[in-house]
Amino acid sequence: MDQMGGMQTQIYRQSIALSNKKIKQLVLPIAMPNAPKKWKLNPYLTIQKGNIPMLPIKSSIRGTFGLNFYWGVGVILKLIRKKFKKENYNIIHTHCSGVAAPLIVGYIAKKIFKKPLVYTVHCCRVSTYHPMSKFDSLINGLIIKIEKFCLEHADYTIVLTNKTKEIIQKNYEIPNEKITVIPDVIDSDEFISNLTDKNIQEFQQKYNLDNNLKKIVFIGRIAYEKGCSVLLNAFKKLNRDDCELIFYGDGNERFLLEKEIERMGVQKKCQVTGYLPNTDISLAIKTADLVVMPSLHEEFGGLILEIASVGKAVIGSNIGGIPTLIEDGKSGLLFECGNVEELSKKIDEIIDKSDLLQEYGDELKKNISKKYSFQDNMNKIKKIYSTLGE
Repeated sequence: MDQMGGMQTQIYRQSIALSNKKIKQLVLPIAMPNAPKKWKLNPYLTIQKGNIPMLPIKSSIRGTFGLNFYWGVGVILKLIRKKFKKENYNIIHTHCSGVAAPLIVGYIAKKIFKKPLVYTVHCCRVSTYHPMSKFDSLINGLIIKIEKFCLEHADYTIVLTNKTKEIIQKNYEIPNEKITVIPDVIDSDEFISNLTDKNIQEFQQKYNLDNNLKKIVFIGRIAYEKGCSVLLNAFKKLNRDDCELIFYGDGNERFLLEKEIERMGVQKKCQVTGYLPNTDISLAIKTADLVVMPSLHEEFGGLILEIASVGKAVIGSNIGGIPTLIEDGKSGLLFECGNVEELSKKIDEIIDKSDLLQEYGDELKKNISKKYSFQDNMNKIKKIYSTLGE
């Protein structure tokens, strides 16, 4: 499974949790290169490669092609084959990330199997998404129309925030009984269960982490919308020899980021690790002094739940769902989206104040643990399935 982003991580956690409730599922994600074509994680959860083989094109648009074309075509072909084999399902549940393919594939699946369709909107075009290129701006209106059509023809829509629910209902004709808010969730105890001294030491050795340097950390998919270039420019402006910047992750713009690091001449104080398994995310957070989320758009900000579980401080863009999770100056810091100068200044002001960093981390942990119950939200999804499947 592709767990390079918050949406993928949430799908993984949801699938496991629902299988533990004896809900039988077939999940069709983009498979990583070394993953088997099909495997069973447990008696109730089967994972099958969704995408057709992707061309080895190293470019900034490969991720878009992968999500749209390779996955969409692959899943539709598999669904048609399963229909001919007379396989049947009670519910179609599609997770949407602001691109057209999952919306279209969900609608087609509904038509193929003639079963209820549920969308979970992890990034909403009409609410949160900001076009990332000239071409993206040109097609944005078309994808909004696709989003409108598909959500209006769904049997149920799940969104992550009240803000998105309000905007969707203002712009699309979706009755209140067909939409609800179920945010990202986390089982904090399970997430931090691998934080042993041995694992922390091995993680530090694996990535050559220098204990004498303060670690400013980015965790996630390396793509335009995640704001990696904003953080890199802020780090360059910071110009401190006692800090290092670590990008934990991979993505379609990794090679561009590495070129920019070299161009700026900060490669000795900056590293890009590549793909990090979800089981290691807690270790990356634990060994950080400060985590930064410089996103240019962010529907919810599920990484903050993981940061809170470990009890670390975070600086985030003042956009999307991030301000609903971070109380500025109390449980972390917010900065104006894309403002390199402000981000650099805020990092410089806080990075030496270990007591304040710990205070922010403790407050964040206290607030998050109260609001995002893992079991409660999985029970809500199970109830939706049960109602639609009657």
